[in-house]
Amino acid sequence: VLTTEGNDTIVSLGGTQAPASEGISFEALMAALGVPQVANIGDVGDFHNGAAQVFGQCVVGSSADNWYYADLILVWGGNPAYTNIVNYHYITEARYKGTKVVTISVDYSPSAVHADRWIPLNIGTDAALALSVAQVMIRDKLYKADFIREQTDLPLLVRADTKRYLREKDLKRGGREDAFYFWDSRTSKLAEAPRKSLALGEAIPALEGEYEVTTLDGKVRVKPVFQLLKERLDAHYTPEQASRITGTSPRAIEDLARDIGAARGVVNISTFNWGKFYHGDLIERSIVLLFALGGHMGRRGATYNAFMQLATDATISGIGVRGNVFLRAAASGDPRFAQWRANDYTDEMIMLEYAKEAFDKGYMIASSFFMFVHGGLLDLSQRHNSWDPALKRPLAEYVREAMDKGWQGMVPRPGKSPRIIFNVGGSFVRRVRGTETLLTTLLPKLKLLVNIDTRMGSTSLYADYVLPACAWWEKFSFQGLVHPELPLAFLTTKAAEALDESKAEWEIGCLLARRIQERAIARGILTFTDREGKERRLDNLHDRVTVNGLYWDSDDEAAARDYFANASNVEQVS
Repeated sequence: VLTTEGNDTIVSLGGTQAPASEGISFEALMAALGVPQVANIGDVGDFHNGAAQVFGQCVVGSSADNWYYADLILVWGGNPAYTNIVNYHYITEARYKGTKVVTISVDYSPSAVHADRWIPLNIGTDAALALSVAQVMIRDKLYKADFIREQTDLPLLVRADTKRYLREKDLKRGGREDAFYFWDSRTSKLAEAPRKSLALGEAIPALEGEYEVTTLDGKVRVKPVFQLLKERLDAHYTPEQASRITGTSPRAIEDLARDIGAARGVVNISTFNWGKFYHGDLIERSIVLLFALGGHMGRRGATYNAFMQLATDATISGIGVRGNVFLRAAASGDPRFAQWRANDYTDEMIMLEYAKEAFDKGYMIASSFFMFVHGGLLDLSQRHNSWDPALKRPLAEYVREAMDKGWQGMVPRPGKSPRIIFNVGGSFVRRVRGTETLLTTLLPKLKLLVNIDTRMGSTSLYADYVLPACAWWEKFSFQGLVHPELPLAFLTTKAAEALDESKAEWEIGCLLARRIQERAIARGILTFTDREGKERRLDNLHDRVTVNGLYWDSDDEAAARDYFANASNVEQVS
C-alpha cells in the first residue's frame, strides 16, 4: 500500500481507552510512516466547542484547588459530588469559609443536594438562562466595565449595513482584515484597537451608543458589540421571557445575576457535557459571556473552566514532541518563527499555528469529517435532511464547502479510498453513529483492519488482526491527563505480569516497526515517496522508533521513565 497507493491511504484511529504507552510508540511509528492521525474527539463529543470559539482553544481553565478561593462556585454542566469525589473537598472547604455554591441542573443531583442553592431548568435551555442572567447584569449595571473594555471584543464597532466588524480595509485601500476599531469616549474619535497588546493606554472605548464613520463606501452608522448585545437581550431574554423557555423563575434568574455581579471571584464546574448537545457550543458561549461581563477570568478564584491538559515538554527523539522542545526546534529551522515572534505571538499561539498546519496538511484529520466522507455518513445525512429544518442548506453542502475552500483537510482526498486502518484503544464500530452505513461503506474499501485493544470489542469482530493489549496495571506508562478539573501527569508502574499473549502497546508498536524494517530490507524496498513527494526511509524504521536501539522492544518502563525524567515542567519524584 505504501508504494502503490500512498501513505495517505493508511490511517490511525484512536480512542479513549488508549494509555500513554500507546501514544508514545504508535505516535512515533505512524509519524515515521507519515500516516495521518484521526482525532476522535468529534465522535466522543468530549470537546468544548464554545470555549474554542471564544478563546481560540478549548484547553482553558485552572486546576481544582482554585475552586477554594472563589466567592461563588457555579456547578453548571457537571456533578462533582458524584463524578469527582477526589476533589470535592475543595468545595466543602470553600463553603466553610463562606463561598456560595449554586448548582444549575435539570435534576436534583448529588451536587444539588450539597449546594447552597439549586436552580432547576428544562433540559437544553441553559443558553436562554445564561442570556437572561446577562440581561439583568447589563440592565442593573452589574458588569465590570474596565475588564470588558480591555479584555473582550464587546467595545469593537459593527457596521449597521453589513452587521460585520468595522475593519481597516473598510477605511483605506489595502487595509488589514484583522485590524478593528472602537470609539474612544475620551477623544470622541475613531481609534484602532491594539493588536500586539490589550493595553488601552489613555483610551476609553465606548460600550454604548451609535456613531457615524466615513468608509470607502461612504458614511456608515456603527455600534459597539456591547450595544447590540444589550438591545438583543432586552428584546428577547428578560427574566420573564426566559422563564417561559427554561421553567426557571424570574426571581431565581435575577438572584443569580446579582450573585455573579457582586462576587469578587467566580469559578464554574462543567464536564464533557456541552459537546453532547446540539448547539452545545452556544450554551457554553452564553455561560462564558457571564464570566466576561463579571470580569471573572484569569485570577485566583476567578476562572472559566473548560477542560485542562498537561502537555509535558519532554521528547525522546522519535517518542513524541511536546511543548517547549518543539518550539526550540522550530525556532532553529523555521523562517516563520521569527515573523511570529515579531508579531508578538506567544508560545501557545505558535503551537496553535503548528496544530492548524498539521490539519491543513492532512497529518491530523477530524474523525467526524473522515467518517462523513469515507464512511458514507455524508450520503446518509443527505437522504435524511429533515432532522433540522432551521438549517439554511443541506448539511452535505456545508461539508463540501469546507473541503472545497480548504477549511478542513481530508486524507485521503475524495476519489481515493482508505486501505489500512490501525485502530488503537477505541471501537469506532460501536462509537461512531450510523454503524450499519460504516459496515457497508467503509469496511469494503479496506484491505486491512488491525485492532489493538485491551478487550474483544465490537471493532475486533470485524478486524483482520486483533492484537491484544495488556491491562493498565500490567505495563508502565506515562501520560498527561485530559480532565475537566484536573491537569495532572501520571507515571503508572506495572503491578502484575501481562496475561497470555497480551503486550503493552509500546512493545506492539516496536515489534511492528521491527518487522516492517526487516521485510523492507529483505524485499529491497528501502524507501518510499510520501504524498508530499518526500522520500521516507523504511530500512531504519525500528531504529527511529526505539531511538537507535536505546530502548528494547519490551522496555516500556525505560521509555516511560525517561519521558518523565526529561520533562522540565513537572515535579520530579522517584
